Amino acid sequence: MEPTTRKICIVGLGRLGSSLLNSCLFKGGEFELSAGFDTNINRIEFLDSPVPLYPAYKMEEVIKRFNIESALLCVPAESARTTLEKLAAAGIKGIINFSPLLLEAKEGVRVRNINVIDDLKALYQK
Repeated sequence: MEPTTRKICIVGLGRLGSSLLNSCLFKGGEFELSAGFDTNINRIEFLDSPVPLYPAYKMEEVIKRFNIESALLCVPAESARTTLEKLAAAGIKGIINFSPLLLEAKEGVRVRNINVIDDLKALYQK
């Protein structure tokens, strides 16, 4: 039996999102990067990407069509909560949150908040 490949997407294609988009993290592993989303249509048109990119308003349609299970959330704090709600409504079950806002989701969606500053501080705690 072959291992299950889980489909993921990146939401927010600024510096962090586009960097993750073009990294080799998702090649031949357990996770398959299937789509990228951003509210800036110009960014979508000009980014060089190994996966299809879509405007954010198409998230629900694309996530359902491709059975995407998880998302990397790379949006600014002011849009993080709303975007999380849209991802949950689209059927996303897991979110890695890189936004600077601490997020919690409703039952059925797991969120892992990543805070680089807290993790750096943890390196120096005794």
